[in-house]
Amino acid sequence: MQNFWQAASGWGDANNAKRLPAPALLLVALFSFLCMMFVFPVWAFCGDEGFFALAGRNVLRGMRPYRDFLFIQMPLLAYVYAAWFAIVPASIQAGRFLAAIMATAGVLLSASAANRAGSKRAAMFTVMLWLSSVHVASDLTAIKTQSLCHLLICAAMYFLARMQDSHRLFWAAAAMFAMSLGFFTRMTLLFPLVLLWIYLAFEFRQRIAPYLIFLTANMVFLVGALWFFWSEGRMWFGVYVTHHDFYGAAPWTWGRLLWTIRGWLGNQLIITFVFAFAIICFISQAADRRNWARLAFPSYLLASYWVVCLAHWTTVQNYPTHHTTITPFAVVFSALMLHPLLDALTPGQVRLAVASFVVASAIAQPLNEISLGERFVRSEKPDMFDEAVSILRQHAPAGDTLLTFNVELALNGNYNVYPGCEMSDWSYMATVPDNLAERYHLLNFHRLKAALREGKTTILTLVDRDFSIMAMGNPDAAKELKSLIDERYYNVGVVKRYGQFGQDLLIFKRLDAP
Repeated sequence: MQNFWQAASGWGDANNAKRLPAPALLLVALFSFLCMMFVFPVWAFCGDEGFFALAGRNVLRGMRPYRDFLFIQMPLLAYVYAAWFAIVPASIQAGRFLAAIMATAGVLLSASAANRAGSKRAAMFTVMLWLSSVHVASDLTAIKTQSLCHLLICAAMYFLARMQDSHRLFWAAAAMFAMSLGFFTRMTLLFPLVLLWIYLAFEFRQRIAPYLIFLTANMVFLVGALWFFWSEGRMWFGVYVTHHDFYGAAPWTWGRLLWTIRGWLGNQLIITFVFAFAIICFISQAADRRNWARLAFPSYLLASYWVVCLAHWTTVQNYPTHHTTITPFAVVFSALMLHPLLDALTPGQVRLAVASFVVASAIAQPLNEISLGERFVRSEKPDMFDEAVSILRQHAPAGDTLLTFNVELALNGNYNVYPGCEMSDWSYMATVPDNLAERYHLLNFHRLKAALREGKTTILTLVDRDFSIMAMGNPDAAKELKSLIDERYYNVGVVKRYGQFGQDLLIFKRLDAP
């Protein structure tokens, strides 16, 4: 670990020019502190965190994504958390701690990339951009694909910056490997990987033969890993089909896209403003063909950002949070394009620019979905997991099975979940036929009713949103479910303002259970 930090920060280099300045390291530490504010206690919880963390525990227990349970992202995230939970007992808090570590490491690597390919001031500016949005820090601390994608993208950019110095083929191969792992974390990162192949082909146009050997090895790795996880098409179903129009998903609309764009601009106002200015500088420099070779690396970063952005915007499931995944491209691109201007500032101008940046970032915070003020005034209870688990412990021992969409309770309480609930409401597809439900590890309305009628589990947990999803918004189905619950279960506890949507969590126990 010490060697990693030395390499990332440049402290192991004989050339002092490659070392990150101490103020940049202090800002990285400040970013790490900001991330930790979301870990202890857990703040701004997202329901996705429960099933992503549970997938890690499933892998630790010997299960494979897609083959043994539905998984809605590429597989690497589950394996990273499985490795972590082999060291630290599985819980939402432990998972967030790892996310915070990955977020901090990514920021350090991105600053180091800007330092090597730009200047010390570019490195400082990179970390300042990361600190300009509380929402970005929050998103990178959640147990989702964002933090791992962030780390891998930043690692790839750092390797590409190192490639400019020496051992070019080695660092190019390292960048391809890092971006390949990014693809195995989130499918849309296939586009930056392909663009990376093209960019490196340009860089190694004078040594194309050895480059093609590394490229072939990279492709063999990708094909082998895809073959291993394919599971007779279950991988494609989990990663792609579930995110698109399948069994009643809402159609793509311009309104949804505009909502996504507004949220993105609000969450990253300072970053996007600087990014837009950097794009203008890029266009002005690209007009001169003499700059094209120098602009190759920034061109890769810019193209990678926008191709993934457009891929997200054209899908049904587009959210502002998806922009966090590709923010490293925008941040380092901006630092590289603006560092000549930054380097030209006098010390007095630097102090004025920093003060203005801090004020602008503070003014922009209320536009975030998550603002720092909420950290101290929000009514969400930090002990909601402990409160719920303490009730469960009174009625079901650890290792028992829960029928629940609140799968984080299974993680924190060391419970199992009923088959088909592994991905929470993502794996509940009410109208899917039984044969497809069995094949893809789904829970449908028919199987749900059977589980309730036959009392398959001792414990059932619900919030209003869960019940509405289960009943498909159909009054007759809701009446049928309520009747089954009343016949077989009774309420043993309530946790107020629970979870992402702040609804009351109702905990039910089977009537004939001891």
